[in-house]
Amino acid sequence: PQQSSLLGDAVEVVDTAIPSLQPEVSVNSATSTLQQKVEIYRALCPRFIIAISTNEKMQFLVENWRKSGSMQLLLCELAKLNSTVTEFLISRQLISQIIDTILGNQSPLSGVLYDPSSRKRAPTSYVAAYRTKDGSIPVSVTRVTPDWTHFLSLLATLVQYCKNQELYMLSKSAMSEWDSQCVNSKTLYTTLLRQYRYVNHATSIITQLSYDNKVFTNLICEVLFEEFSLTSTEGLAHIFIVLESFLRISDSWTLFRCQSLFNCNENPMDLTNQFNILELLAGMKDNALKTKFLCVCIRSFTALVSQVGGSLKDTLSRPVSKVSVWAPWMLKVIYRYMNQCSASNSAVMDAIAATSSSTANGSSGSGPYLYVYGEAESDSEIAWTVRAEKTFVELNSCIVSLGANPDLLIPDDAFVQNGSGVASDSTKNDENLARYFQNAENLGHEMDID
Repeated sequence: PQQSSLLGDAVEVVDTAIPSLQPEVSVNSATSTLQQKVEIYRALCPRFIIAISTNEKMQFLVENWRKSGSMQLLLCELAKLNSTVTEFLISRQLISQIIDTILGNQSPLSGVLYDPSSRKRAPTSYVAAYRTKDGSIPVSVTRVTPDWTHFLSLLATLVQYCKNQELYMLSKSAMSEWDSQCVNSKTLYTTLLRQYRYVNHATSIITQLSYDNKVFTNLICEVLFEEFSLTSTEGLAHIFIVLESFLRISDSWTLFRCQSLFNCNENPMDLTNQFNILELLAGMKDNALKTKFLCVCIRSFTALVSQVGGSLKDTLSRPVSKVSVWAPWMLKVIYRYMNQCSASNSAVMDAIAATSSSTANGSSGSGPYLYVYGEAESDSEIAWTVRAEKTFVELNSCIVSLGANPDLLIPDDAFVQNGSGVASDSTKNDENLARYFQNAENLGHEMDID
C-alpha cells in the first residue's frame, strides 16, 4: 500500500500499460475516466510487479532459462517506463536478485541468505564466448548457456538510477545492503567479461559504479589485469572495449586508473605496479606461444592510446624517458614476428608484397577471422604477416606521437636470429628496410623497394 502511492505520477503511461477496464464514456465525464484509469494503474501495477518479481518467479525463470527471454524483456521494459517504476523495482531488491540468478552458486548471497542446495541453478555463465564473423557468438555456446542480455540491460538501468540518485539528488543510495554487496562482487565482472555479448552492458555498469569511487576502481583494475592474464587472442577485443570506456571516465580518479594499469615506473616497491598490464605483457615477450597474442595486444594498445589520449599519454610518456620502458621490447617482438611469419623469404618483403596487393586489389589478404580492437572490419581476415606489418607501422606512429624516436629505441638484437647471436642473411638485407618501415606514415603510399 505504501508503494502504490508512488505510482500516481505515471498517468502518461496508463493507456499503454494496461487496457481501460471501464466502458466508453462521454466527453463530459473525461475527468472521471482519467481518475478511474489512475486508480486502476495505482492498484494493479504494483501488484503486477510484485507478482513477477518474487523469489518463486525468479526460481521459475532459472529452471526454464532457455525460455526466459520474454520475462527478462518484460521486466527490462517496465524499468524504462519512468523513474517511479524504476524505483519500485529497486525497492523489490531486483538488483541482487538478478546478480544472484546470473552467478548461481558463486553469488554473494549463496550460503548466506539461503542454503545453496535449496535452489536449482542455470548452467554457469563463466564460459568464453567470442565474436564470430556475423557479429554474434558461437552456436555451440548459446545452446548450453543462458542468455542474460535483457537482465543485464535491466541491471544497468537500475544501477544508473541509483548512481544518479547519489550524484545529483545528494541522497543516500537506493540500493539495499545486499544490492550493494552484489554489484561490488568481483565474480560478477570476471563472468561478464568472458562473453562478447555482454560487453556493452558490462561497460555501462562498470563506468557508472567507477565514477568517483576509488574502491570500485581498484576492483575493476584487478579484474582487467586478471582477464589479460587469462584470456586468449580471440577474447582480447571486448576487454579492450571495456578498458577504453574505463580509462575515459572523467573524474578525480582518471589519472589514477591510467597509472594503475599502465605505470611505467620500474620501482618494484611502487604499489601502483600491482595491476600493471605493461609489465604483465613484457613477461610474455620471450614465450613463443604468446607471439600472436602479443601482436594483437600491441595493435590494440596503439589504438587505445589514440582513442583515450590525455591521461594515458601522460602516463606513458611524461617524461619522454618513460617510453623506453615499454617501446623497445614491443618493437623487438613485432619485428621478429614479421620474420617468423615468412617461411623462406624475407618476412618484411612478403609483407610489402601482400600489402601492395591488398591496396591495389581492395583485399587485405587471406587469414582466419579475428575481431581485433583498433582494426577496421575489412582487416578481420587479413593474413598474420600483413597484421604484423601493420602493427609494426602503427607502433612506430604511436611512439612518434608520444615524442620519442623509434629508430633509437629498437634494440640491436631485434635483427638477430633467436638464440644464435648472429644476424641472418635476410635480416641483414632487411635492416635498412625495417628502418624505412619505422618512418612510414601509412601503408597506402608508393614504396620504392629496389
